[in-house]
Amino acid sequence: MTMKRTETDHVDVESPVRPSTVLGSVSRYDLVLGVIPLLWLTAAAAWVATALPLHLFIAAAGVVSSIVVVDALYVHPPTREHHEGHQNRRSTRGEFGD
Repeated sequence: MTMKRTETDHVDVESPVRPSTVLGSVSRYDLVLGVIPLLWLTAAAAWVATALPLHLFIAAAGVVSSIVVVDALYVHPPTREHHEGHQNRRSTRGEFGD
């Protein structure tokens, strides 16, 4: 028994999410939110890989995380212009996806 092929068997679907659009929409504050957990994971990995005490890595990750947060909030704070520019890149649908 053979199966007959239809034209829907070879549909070329283009992905609506492209890497260039995803990376282009990443803000400085998105990076801050990604860096903080990476710092803690790096500290945990370094502790496992070395014989140094855990409290040294916790202190180092805490200090660097604090510096990142202070930079994001006080050195380069979010501004209304930046926020409004970010709003323009959103979808034209309603705030809740209506």
